[in-house]
Parts: sequence; structure tokens; C-alpha cells
Amino acid sequence: MAHVWLVFLTVVAVNLAIMWRRIPARCGDPGQATVARQLALGFAVWSALPFVVIGFGTELGGVPMDQFLSASSSPYVLAFKGLVVIEIAVASWWIWRGGGAESIARHAWMFRGNVTSATGVRIVWVMMVFGVVAALITSFVRQAQ
Repeated sequence: MAHVWLVFLTVVAVNLAIMWRRIPARCGDPGQATVARQLALGFAVWSALPFVVIGFGTELGGVPMDQFLSASSSPYVLAFKGLVVIEIAVASWWIWRGGGAESIARHAWMFRGNVTSATGVRIVWVMMVFGVVAALITSFVRQAQ
């Protein structure tokens, strides 16, 4: 269980490879292909960052994997949770104000679910954020009991 973070990073890498292979067949226009590559790479980097922090915490800090979903005051756990909050804030800005929802909707084939409208992307994003916030709150409440 100590190296499960490597499994998550592998899943991110496999998803990136799948998206990357789909781009030439789905994007006839070189400009759209460039945007699709940027989306795929951005998705992979943002997905991987929390698992890299977990990896540092488990390998260098000796923090057990289950501590990352607790109210632990370990600097690695705090860095993980802080990174998740920062990623949510920046991604929320990008989706709502930076044209991200429209970009994702134009390249819906890259993601499962095929949400093809900016409104649909925003609704899915809000549901995902609620899920993450609920998990963070639960981790603190569970530890406090």
C-alpha cells in the first residue's frame, strides 16, 4: 500500500498516452490539435501533482498513505491538502472566467462523459468540487471524533 501513489501516476500517464493518440484522428486542424495537446498535458500535470506530493510524503517523510486523508499536521499532508485547494481555486477560475469550460466542451471527446456544452462542464466541475470538499471535511471531522 505504500507505493499506491505510483499506481495513480501510472494511470495518469496511461490516460495522457490515450488522449495523445486520439488527437491526430480527432483534430484535422493543426490549431485545434495544439489546443488539444495543451489540454491533455495540462490535465496530466494537474492530475499528477497531488500524487507526487503523496509520493514525497510516503517515501521521504515516512508518512503512511492513510494519513493523507486525516487531520495530520505533517508538512507533507498539509502540502497535499493545500495543493488540492490551490488546484481547485485556479481550475475554477479557468473554467468559469478563463475560457476553460468552452475549451473542454470543444474537446469533449478527450474525456469520458462527453459533456459538450460549457454549462455542462461547469455543472460537472461543481459536482466534482463538492465531492472533494466533502472528502476534506470528512477527513477533519473523522479525526476530531
